[in-house]
Amino acid sequence: MNPSEDAKIAVPEKALLDVLYLSPSRTRLFVKLPEIEYPRKFRWRIAFEMAAKIKSRARRAFVKKGLSLMRSSSTHEKRH
Repeated sequence: MNPSEDAKIAVPEKALLDVLYLSPSRTRLFVKLPEIEYPRKFRWRIAFEMAAKIKSRARRAFVKKGLSLMRSSSTHEKRH
């Protein structure tokens, strides 16, 4: 593959934020995650820092709540 044609892929933290951000949308495509595995190097702190940059207060609170719930159920919540 030509490096200039490579697609950009979101880091895991951004990908999870995107799912949480879009979950209350009308399409309902992002409502449930049937099963999720966090990479060993998933950085919760980075995810929360990204969430803090969301302009909409309501959406920011929604995303942070989702992150908190996911972190509390994560098998490696204490890391990072």
